[in-house]
Parts: sequence; C-alpha cells; structure tokens
Amino acid sequence: MARILITGMSGAGKSSLLEELGRRGHDTLDTDYDGWTLAAGT
Repeated sequence: MARILITGMSGAGKSSLLEELGRRGHDTLDTDYDGWTLAAGT
C-alpha cells in the first residue's frame, strides 16, 4: 500500500482532507495531535 504525506500551511485544509479520506475508508494519521511516536520510539 502506498503511503502519502500531506503537507501545507495552516488553514490549507489538511485536516479536512484527512477526515474525508477516513470517511472513504482509508487509514489516516494526523500528527498534529500529541501522543504519536516514530517506530524507533523517538
């Protein structure tokens, strides 16, 4: 499965896009929220 990184300035619609992708059944991860770590634990 391809992984796609979505970037952009504040207010560009990244969170809205992630919500829509999630609604359509895609797995998403919003790193704006605390608590996520890289696989190496950093």
